[in-house]
Amino acid sequence: MTDYYKRRIIEVEKRLGFLYIPTKLRYNLPIQGDQVAIRFEGNEWSLRYNSTYNRIFGLTEFYRNQDINNGDFLQLCINNGALEISKYIDSDSHTQEEENCETFDISGLSSNAKGNIAEDRVKEFILLYGQGLLNVYKPVIDKDGVDLIVLQSGIFHPVHIQVKSRYNVTADGQMILTINGNTFQPHYSFYIVAVSFNKQTLEIDNKILFIPSEIVEEKAIRLTNGNLRIVACLQNGSQNQWCPYIISKAQLAEKIIEAISEMNKYYR
Repeated sequence: MTDYYKRRIIEVEKRLGFLYIPTKLRYNLPIQGDQVAIRFEGNEWSLRYNSTYNRIFGLTEFYRNQDINNGDFLQLCINNGALEISKYIDSDSHTQEEENCETFDISGLSSNAKGNIAEDRVKEFILLYGQGLLNVYKPVIDKDGVDLIVLQSGIFHPVHIQVKSRYNVTADGQMILTINGNTFQPHYSFYIVAVSFNKQTLEIDNKILFIPSEIVEEKAIRLTNGNLRIVACLQNGSQNQWCPYIISKAQLAEKIIEAISEMNKYYR
């Protein structure tokens, strides 16, 4: 049986004339040297395949001649020793499965890589929404569960942040987080920031969690191995114990500044 895979073409593919090959097809791709056979509407030719980036190059003219644009779908399959490409044409409505098609296949990324991406995104919107009031630092050694250290300009009372990320938040908005109990030490200056990563937009979703570590210690589920489990629902109208700690990305800098102000009361 021939397996088919639908790919939504993104702007950079159209502009640079390449096609990203998803994991499902990658291992069966009919490669000879650095060339792969392409078939479209009975016509066959060879193009260069870059196995490092999993991309087929040389499709600029093809996209132009076939009027394939950003957002269009292609149907891909391996058939008779070639990668067969066909245009997937639908009326203005797509099925739910097609709407949920992942533009980017990130299955090749390690957990560490995904964690680093999320930490960098959190760092970026702390800096942007902090509008110059906040500075962000990363520890040289990551052994205490602290991913980011945030200081307000002129005030040397840091907020310590552990970033938790999920790339597979369920359709009903449920986010399941596991925190390492061996490194978790609740403290008034220590917070958990949890984000969900959207694999279609390649952005952090707008709703995030900002939870004081002392609340995590109090309310999280303690697993038999000593780790802590948070199960939060980010959907509108949901009612669970983590709802008071759901904020928007734009509010994170403000919440950090509030936490620093609260700490200052006790330092003074």
